[in-house]
Amino acid sequence: MVYLHTEVPPELEHHGLGSKLAQAALEEARTSHLSIVPECPFVAEYIQHHPEYQSLVAHTD
Repeated sequence: MVYLHTEVPPELEHHGLGSKLAQAALEEARTSHLSIVPECPFVAEYIQHHPEYQSLVAHTD
């Protein structure tokens, strides 16, 4: 699964909604046994701060 872009309306930024969206998407990938490609910079940074999701990242080497 490729995560391309995460967006919340400007008036709702800085309320943790992006983090909740990223977490829900990553949990869905985990439940569905999917690997992910975090092309979205927000999701990539979220994973850096939440290493419990590192195992979901597809390695393309």
